[in-house]
Amino acid sequence: MMNVVRNKNAGDTNRRKKSTMKKTVMVVISTCAISLAAISAQAESFDDPSVANYWYSYQQGYGPGGTGVYINPTLSGGYASTALPVNGAPVGTDVSTRQNWMFVYNDGSPEVSSLYNGLLIGDLSSRTAVTATFRFTLSTPAGSTLDPSQMWYSTPGSLPTVRFLFEADDLALDAGTGVDPNLHWWSNPGAVGLTTMANGTDYTLTVNLDPALWSNDYGANGALDGGVAFENTLTNVLDFGLSFGGGSGFQNGFALMPGVTGSFDLSEFNTVPEPTSLALVSLALGGLVLIRKRK
Repeated sequence: MMNVVRNKNAGDTNRRKKSTMKKTVMVVISTCAISLAAISAQAESFDDPSVANYWYSYQQGYGPGGTGVYINPTLSGGYASTALPVNGAPVGTDVSTRQNWMFVYNDGSPEVSSLYNGLLIGDLSSRTAVTATFRFTLSTPAGSTLDPSQMWYSTPGSLPTVRFLFEADDLALDAGTGVDPNLHWWSNPGAVGLTTMANGTDYTLTVNLDPALWSNDYGANGALDGGVAFENTLTNVLDFGLSFGGGSGFQNGFALMPGVTGSFDLSEFNTVPEPTSLALVSLALGGLVLIRKRK
């Protein structure tokens, strides 16, 4: 069953509106470069156009009914790209559309399960980190960064970021009766500031799946209960992706202002196995590690 999006983190009281899908993602910074390279063959690198059917961007609307839309990205040249909404509303006010979230979702199909089960959805308890590579492709000069005046964001003075988000199925949210904050986890503080990203340049964000590096839907650190709730969610991941927002809401989104157009492009998304799992993979390959470099 699919559900909604909400703009929520520490102190954020906005509730998500019921919709047709589900969202989330969390993150933490990692330094396991060798392990990441060794398992690059398992990464989703978006070379197969058919995987566009299993990835979504959620763009939340504030028009009549307040519903949003789920959009499959366009795949080309090893990038999964989503056109960014453009709005003219002042910062801090509601806009017609904003980019909130980009993610893979477990729809129960054999195709999604065969591609991502144990890697990005399902039981990820044996994974130690998550990593993603992404960029902006904008109408501004190559290498330039977005000035805050060129984008809409929710909270004046709190520039938007992109960070990881994952979650398990929340039956209370599905039923519209509430939310279980311990089923939704954002990487915190691991994030990349959107106004620091140079146009056309790839950025890689890597975060350890350590509960101390994540916070739940109410902003509570994952280590407060000894990591129990975080680890429980990690055993049954429904969706995993990237969340956009700032201020009190890690998923309250952003939009470009008139005069700027562009896309957010994702080129790789992956989780890292435990060292023992990695050793087994190496043995299966006869000790040979294959590393693919992006052009």
